[in-house]
Amino acid sequence: MVKKTSKKFAELLRDKKTDLIFRRGDEISGKVILLSRSKILIDLQGIATGIVVGRELLNSPADLKVNDKIKATVYDAEDEEGNVILSFRGRREDGGWSGFDNSAELGKLIKVKVTEANRGGLLVIAGKTTGFLPVSQLSPKHYPRVEGGDKEKILSKLREFIGEELEVKIININRDNKDIIFSERAAKTETDKAKLKTLKVGDTVEGEISGVVDFGLFIHFDDLEGLIHISEVSWDRVEDIHKDYHVGDKIKAKVIEISDGRISLSIKQKQKDPWIEKIKKYKIGEKVEGVVKRLTPFGAFIELKNGIEGLIHISEISDERISDPADILKLGDEIKAKIISMEPEEHKIGLSIKTLGKKKKLEKKSAAGLEQIEFLSAVTIKKLKNAGFDSLKKIAKAEAADLKKIEGIGEAKAKKILSLAKKAK
Repeated sequence: MVKKTSKKFAELLRDKKTDLIFRRGDEISGKVILLSRSKILIDLQGIATGIVVGRELLNSPADLKVNDKIKATVYDAEDEEGNVILSFRGRREDGGWSGFDNSAELGKLIKVKVTEANRGGLLVIAGKTTGFLPVSQLSPKHYPRVEGGDKEKILSKLREFIGEELEVKIININRDNKDIIFSERAAKTETDKAKLKTLKVGDTVEGEISGVVDFGLFIHFDDLEGLIHISEVSWDRVEDIHKDYHVGDKIKAKVIEISDGRISLSIKQKQKDPWIEKIKKYKIGEKVEGVVKRLTPFGAFIELKNGIEGLIHISEISDERISDPADILKLGDEIKAKIISMEPEEHKIGLSIKTLGKKKKLEKKSAAGLEQIEFLSAVTIKKLKNAGFDSLKKIAKAEAADLKKIEGIGEAKAKKILSLAKKAK
């Protein structure tokens, strides 16, 4: 493919108005004329336009502005539009390269100083050589955890490291591009090995929250960092972890796992499981009352009187096949159910409504004997009575359409009430 040359540049060369020749590796200076997320354009003394794109943008100075004068290195003499392709990485010097080769081979740790920051990470210098420390290679302690991933806030946190010294390890060297990639995270792993040998599962650690994320808490302690998964924060359901916990909060936690340098911690395992005590008062076959707290496609979660939750699987709601628990149950409904299974260690109680409607001899009661339909809550019974259905006899003579007019009673629930009323009247 034949490269196009910008007319202005070609004419200048043809007219011999300048001896300027761009060669790969040359250091040149110019003025920034455009700054965007996808490219930087630099005026090269009115002779040509330089362009910085792609991965090269990661090496641009964080505080770069339009009209700033900047030095760059020629990466390629010309692109298809006649622009000179530039790189900021080429400003690095070769001094110390052989030493870095040895360090990489031997796995030595070295000190670097942060000189600049951009959205991709930190520009650092060791001796006479500049390298790049990507955000992803920062240690857990220094990683900029920003809610929502706001790029400007991340950049602001990265700029705080300018002037600081960090201990790093070389993870990649590209001699052709004079490119060195450092990792603080890899260096931290090396120094953590000795500390991890003294830490064991079951130990209690004390530290402070260094990050709050949707899936848990990061805890910094003894120059180490561990994660408390949201499932290990509390025995109760955590509705909003960002509201309950904040960076800087002091925390005591139990070490529950150490694997590949990762430390898993738990707050709740330092406490007695209240669920085990609460479930002791129940037994399989017992009838209980509760309130519908959550509805899912597979069933309904019922909060019992002492605060624990049980599940009524969709198959245990009605004798008739239903496709949605919401056809019969509504949030806030007070219901009666029977315990059909218990798994204390798994925090599971299985409940059933339909077992309450099994055929059995029912005593003849007064006209107000709606209580004979055991799965009906007190709220539903009251609604039926207010609608004029104050006896099983009246309900048995009704149609499903009549009952559906009552708030909270759907098609499936109406049919079940009619069926049980006809059996019991």
